[in-house]
Amino acid sequence: MPSDYQPSPETLDKLRELTLYVAWLRRDDPHFGATLLNKCLYYADFDSYFHTGFPITGVEYMKEKFGPVPRNFSELKADMQKKGEVALRTETYGEMAVERMIPVREANLALFTGPEIALVNAVVDKLSQSTATAVSRMSHGHIWAILEMHETIPYNAAFISDAPPTARDYELARQIAKKKGWDGDS
Repeated sequence: MPSDYQPSPETLDKLRELTLYVAWLRRDDPHFGATLLNKCLYYADFDSYFHTGFPITGVEYMKEKFGPVPRNFSELKADMQKKGEVALRTETYGEMAVERMIPVREANLALFTGPEIALVNAVVDKLSQSTATAVSRMSHGHIWAILEMHETIPYNAAFISDAPPTARDYELARQIAKKKGWDGDS
């Protein structure tokens, strides 16, 4: 689904600086390419939204083949390369080509709070222990299945679990159904 989304300058600045920061954290990791970078940005924003009600950058994410990607991210990456903020290169990792972003300058972390940076660090640490394929499987859950390619992923999706319902979940559903008269006993 095409979008006429135009992020604010503040949103773009935060995405630019967060991208630089995440790329800097994993600059020496040969398998940390575009897919893992996109997932780190996505999970940082969506985990922040889950815990605080606010994303870190506020950028719109969309469904792409290998997972969520900030909308218009290819344009931002090209601009960052043009301005000499990053070098983009393709490297071989095993049998796969990995698109790497190498930061040329440090990120401006003054745009972020301490808790935001701590959350980003935790996300990057967690995801960096997995391959891009494994991380892609993590992000391809229920929401992923119902979205069309290039469709916007709503931040409220952070509250939808891919875990199977627990016994407690079923009990709560029965209680709500009974209270609402949906249980067929009314």
